[in-house]
Amino acid sequence: MRNDSFLLRKADTTTQAAISSQHVPSCNPQNETGHCPVSRRLLRTFLCLLLGGIFLYAGALKASDPMTFLDDVRSFQILPDPYAAWLALALPWLEILAGLAVITGLLRPGGLLTLNALLLLFLGAILLSWARGLDLSCGCFGGDTAASDYPTLLLRDLALLALGLTCWKLHPKTPTP
Repeated sequence: MRNDSFLLRKADTTTQAAISSQHVPSCNPQNETGHCPVSRRLLRTFLCLLLGGIFLYAGALKASDPMTFLDDVRSFQILPDPYAAWLALALPWLEILAGLAVITGLLRPGGLLTLNALLLLFLGAILLSWARGLDLSCGCFGGDTAASDYPTLLLRDLALLALGLTCWKLHPKTPTP
């Protein structure tokens, strides 16, 4: 009889362990099997499509009219020629490629790093131009000929930076070996 009660307790402990290991997954960001991570993946996908699409659009507008964008780059009075011309030719394609990387997911971390770094550089250039009292044409979305409103430019770039950093934060980390 004593041996039977030991076996029953052992079976009960094993059953409880099996039941507790099959608990409903919590809404933990590291848990990729539960309900919340699905909504997290959808949010990440939507935000990455939004950020990548914005830069794809902005880069395409600049690439379609490089001479106008060169005038916009020159209005910042940061780079002399030929560096301004090189930047006006290369920057739109960098935005397009990084935007595609973020949209497709192919090399997404590199695309996010590039776009976030560009946004920091844009913020620095805008702040420098504002401090110098320049009346510039931003050129952020193609040939905008109106004088730039600095607070609006700063808020827009800060919002895009927040979007980019959110995409970075939501990006799943690969486990280290």
